[in-house]
Amino acid sequence: MPIGKAGKGPRRILLAVAQYPKGVTREQLTVLTGYKRSTRNAYLLRLEAAELVVDDGSRFSATPKGIAELGGDYTPAPTGAALLAHVRGRLAVGELAILDELIGVWPQPADREDLTDTTGYKPSTRNAYIRRLIARELVRELPDACVTLSESFAQAVLGAKERRA
Repeated sequence: MPIGKAGKGPRRILLAVAQYPKGVTREQLTVLTGYKRSTRNAYLLRLEAAELVVDDGSRFSATPKGIAELGGDYTPAPTGAALLAHVRGRLAVGELAILDELIGVWPQPADREDLTDTTGYKPSTRNAYIRRLIARELVRELPDACVTLSESFAQAVLGAKERRA
């Protein structure tokens, strides 16, 4: 089944999966595409049946056939400063405010309450933005209500080595 005949939804899922060479979780796909769980899962089943994505039990990855199917629509994610610009262009204003704060204090973590003070977001809103950044694997949680950049993102955009918690 060529994906073009399957519709825009499966193609959107495949594009999101293809941007993550190490694979992407179902939860990440929900954040990245905005699809509800049932819709996301239906599209993933179609893509798996067509051998365009594979599931290793926790992450989905695009197959070579899937990448080929995307053709000119697919461009691998950039790295370094270009990756940061790419990511920044895809974030909501609140997510961007949190990410900018974390980049600004790197390699130190940020306390959630400090993020509330610096961004002006209520705790529930702040936490929603943090959850989205975690789902995108840009941020990770630390003990004591702290958050920091994920190791892979910090390394990719800042050239930083892993920070030990």
